[in-house]
Amino acid sequence: MPEGGRIAIRAGATGPLAWVEIADTGPGMTEDVRMRIFEPFYTTKAPGSGTGLGMAITYGIVQGHHGDITVDSEPGRGTTFTLSFPLRQAGGESQGDAFSAGDGNLILVVDDDAMVRRALAATLGELGYNVVEAPGGATAVEIVRARPERFAAVMLDLVMPGMTGSETFRALTAIRPDLPVIVCTGYAADSHIDTDVKRRIAGLVQKPFTAERLARALEAAGARPPRK
Repeated sequence: MPEGGRIAIRAGATGPLAWVEIADTGPGMTEDVRMRIFEPFYTTKAPGSGTGLGMAITYGIVQGHHGDITVDSEPGRGTTFTLSFPLRQAGGESQGDAFSAGDGNLILVVDDDAMVRRALAATLGELGYNVVEAPGGATAVEIVRARPERFAAVMLDLVMPGMTGSETFRALTAIRPDLPVIVCTGYAADSHIDTDVKRRIAGLVQKPFTAERLARALEAAGARPPRK
């Protein structure tokens, strides 16, 4: 809010969900901008004023806790973000076991294709894993850098625009050398994989993948599902 304004923060619970609402009295945003705010590197700020990664990272963290984030905004009316998360139930279990997320058992899925990424995340969820999605290498690196110990493994696409899979692999393992990285590829062979990367990856999964192959690759990499 470059011209000043007010920010209001509220929290509460409705049914099985806890929620946090952050509302500002800033200039608001158009529908086109609102639809793109979670895209990595997308920003309306002037060059040098921001990376455009903040909301993409926020989205990944919220997903890692089985939460949801919604945005309500119109030009001249400010912006309201609402984050919601499953509540812990009376018996100590949370909806979807959300409170087990972030304790070294997250799987980071990195793929620029939204349909592939979500299908992979959904399959891993059915196998009992907690999943965080990243639509590109730069976002993945920032997410891991924030809390490297949260992750049990990374499922990485190699062919992505911007930061390539090989570059992402090197950046991730520079942050945490022991982090298992499993490459997901649509190519018929692995000859396109950099020799150094091929030597160091924890596994290779061919697209289209099956749940059984994903499970085997993750178990071989030492990642065990926290949920049955």
